[in-house]
Amino acid sequence: MPGSFHVEVVPEAENAFAVHLLDMKFQNSTVNKSKVSAWLMVGKKKSALVCETIGVSHFLCKPTEKGLQASQLIVKAKRQGVRGNEAIYSLPLKR
Repeated sequence: MPGSFHVEVVPEAENAFAVHLLDMKFQNSTVNKSKVSAWLMVGKKKSALVCETIGVSHFLCKPTEKGLQASQLIVKAKRQGVRGNEAIYSLPLKR
């Protein structure tokens, strides 16, 4: 949990992730006044993902390179103007 809201990450395509910013009741995903930054850890190197809004409910974060062998996903998020803590996920994520 990153702070005063929850970050839910759902694997999509290869190293692409849907990121939902949920309230404390795990509901009401929003992109309003929100921002997501994400990186993949490839060895000891960070590889930035491009995160863009999908509709009004969530973000989609995709790598700029294909075939990365990442061990972790790092997400920094702001939900409705409130900054959350950094969230770190071990990869691969399970659906």
